[in-house]
Amino acid sequence: GNDCPATAADAASGGAARRLLRDLLGVGVAVRPVQDTEQPVTVSLRLGVRLLIRLDEREQVLTSYLWTRQEWTDELHRWNKSDYDGLETIHIPGRYLWRPDIVLYNSVDGFSPPADTNVRLSHDGHLTWDSPAIVRSACPLDIRLFPFDSQRCPLTFGSWSHGAGGLRLRAGGRAGGGLEDLVQPAGWQVTGLSVSDGTSAAGRDHAARLTYTLSLRRRPAAPLRDLLLPPALTSALAPLALCLPAPSGERVALGLALLLAITVFQLMLAETLPPAETAPLLGRFYMASMAVITTSTAVSVLLLAVYHCGPEAKPLPRWVRVVILGHLARVLAIRPPGEPHQRRTGSEVEAGLTSGRRAQSVGGDEEGSESERG
Repeated sequence: GNDCPATAADAASGGAARRLLRDLLGVGVAVRPVQDTEQPVTVSLRLGVRLLIRLDEREQVLTSYLWTRQEWTDELHRWNKSDYDGLETIHIPGRYLWRPDIVLYNSVDGFSPPADTNVRLSHDGHLTWDSPAIVRSACPLDIRLFPFDSQRCPLTFGSWSHGAGGLRLRAGGRAGGGLEDLVQPAGWQVTGLSVSDGTSAAGRDHAARLTYTLSLRRRPAAPLRDLLLPPALTSALAPLALCLPAPSGERVALGLALLLAITVFQLMLAETLPPAETAPLLGRFYMASMAVITTSTAVSVLLLAVYHCGPEAKPLPRWVRVVILGHLARVLAIRPPGEPHQRRTGSEVEAGLTSGRRAQSVGGDEEGSESERG
């Protein structure tokens, strides 16, 4: 039938592939695949980020799912297409060929071997090796602007045993990497992936490196809802404690309750973020709120002490009454109870207080004389 030519062609290509594989296995794979050992092997590395599994902010560790593509030329594994029925490419296990020992330098789990996937070999010696990997890399965080911060997480790749004289590493693909199939993580927005090359030391044996930098921007909705709105509403209650009547005895209790609530939020923030010398933006807001609540509670304690001092209380010094009832009351637009609504200077306040004391002393003398007559 019509399928016979195709079946024969498949069988022929399969036989050629097996014969080619037998011929290729006879070539050594322990050394770099170059004719001139003084020349380096140029490896093109393309990185594709598929998923950000987790960013552990406390430990400063990024867990990500990557696809890597490495391409290089093997000068020892080439063939003439006409000798193998026009066969141009073949897929063979990577362990039968020399592969570059590219590792992730800033890995926190050691240097685990890549997935042992097949390698595509072309007749001209061009090799393409695609492999997936789940890696955990160190990602130093700058939390000064939390929760409105942006982070840059590096992924540094390089050869572990070959210097630049034996292996040359360059970025492959568009801009050295790809985010086309990335699944955006919860809580973060990936804004870009850049690449830069560098070396670890000077000289011929310096190690070539490629550093891919993943740019992240935090989505502030969740931190604002959970860590900012509740303490902001709590702090707004601090000035209202001064509006409570003194006999109720609830001023200090309310202040201590508010201070305890802010402290709880401060501890939650400290457990979420890594230790840092500079307090984050939200942490500074907590400290300012605690200062306001502490001041409000201290003022409440002083007011209650004055209110409950009893008849044994000593009169205030003259300068205190002049400053508070005269100057400070005028600045705050507060007038003492029973006083007409007009501005009074410090001398007027002092004169009023002196006349009041005289009236009280006269009244006391009259009451004493009446009691004696009685």
